[in-house]
Amino acid sequence: MRVPQGINLPGKILKLSKSTYGLRQAGPIWNAEIDSTLRSLGYVPTRSDICIYRREQDGHSHYIDLYVDDLLLVGPSTAEIDRVLDALELAYGIKRLGPAEYTLGIQVKLGQDGSIMLSQERYLPDILARFQFTNAKPASVPMQPGVALDFEDLAAIPQDRTRYLQAIGSLMYAAVGSRPDLAFVVSYLARFSQQPGSEHWTAIKQVLRYIKGTLDLGLTYRKANQPFHGYSDANCGACLTTSRSTMGYAFILSGAAIVGAPEASTGWPSPLPTQIVLYGDNQGSLALAQHPTNHQRSRHVRILEHNVRERVAEGSLHRHRRHVRRYLHQNLGSQAVHLPSGEFGFARCSGMTAWGVCQYIAVSSHLYSRS
Repeated sequence: MRVPQGINLPGKILKLSKSTYGLRQAGPIWNAEIDSTLRSLGYVPTRSDICIYRREQDGHSHYIDLYVDDLLLVGPSTAEIDRVLDALELAYGIKRLGPAEYTLGIQVKLGQDGSIMLSQERYLPDILARFQFTNAKPASVPMQPGVALDFEDLAAIPQDRTRYLQAIGSLMYAAVGSRPDLAFVVSYLARFSQQPGSEHWTAIKQVLRYIKGTLDLGLTYRKANQPFHGYSDANCGACLTTSRSTMGYAFILSGAAIVGAPEASTGWPSPLPTQIVLYGDNQGSLALAQHPTNHQRSRHVRILEHNVRERVAEGSLHRHRRHVRRYLHQNLGSQAVHLPSGEFGFARCSGMTAWGVCQYIAVSSHLYSRS
């Protein structure tokens, strides 16, 4: 950092008494500071995500979502939320920014029936504008039927590769944010990031045209007595270059997909009232999960995968066969991993109102919800 004006000490250096914003050590030091404060208020990080803090009070759960110096507080007790706000005000000083409608690129809306919709109506148009697709003709599917891409023999032009990576990164954030319908095609196209060609960029354009026609899609979560469950599907050696298989999975809670669910989602440490149901249409995997038979053809299965069978045995995971009749996109070709579209919880954004139960507070800008 620069020496402040008015100080002239030739041959001398200055030693900081504590870290300041912008230094390499500032991030970890601030995280340790806010972690200590939240723990003193009775909140502890969850095992599944250390940035999600939880506190139990009178049989109810309160959560704090920490993103650098932005906080999202969610809980049923207004008194508990006010207690946290007062403590943060005393420790750091906070700004209250009004009802929460937009956070980290995701819009939050409340329906008249009490449902909550997460969408990216404002983020996605920025992607289209960045790649000059604002006035493009909409497409009905994210990938043309029968498309099977391979690696190009010629090296990609650096400028083209940079642009391709920018598109993949922008689309990936949308896929993990509120658009699981983009998850397969974006992850598939990401395989060719090292050496993209004209065919790969054509496929990117198709995704952008699909986004143009589906800007108002969002995930809708409703108050419903539906158990936490998941779906899985896989192809078999469909990669033209490596002959590797691709698996897709989605976990559903409150009527919509939990976007970006990690591989260990079936072992979610949060206490659940019922066992987790994992739907699939592969007879072999269902049979292997049910019967602990280690025959010749299953010896290649790693110990990690046998965790599913162990969960079935202990009763925390229930297997159930379901024919996948409704595909997310029916004509993606042999590369596609099909998951039932109705289970994602998609809905159009029309008819939804701005979510008025959340308000922002800030050390820089913090967010909390009031019931």
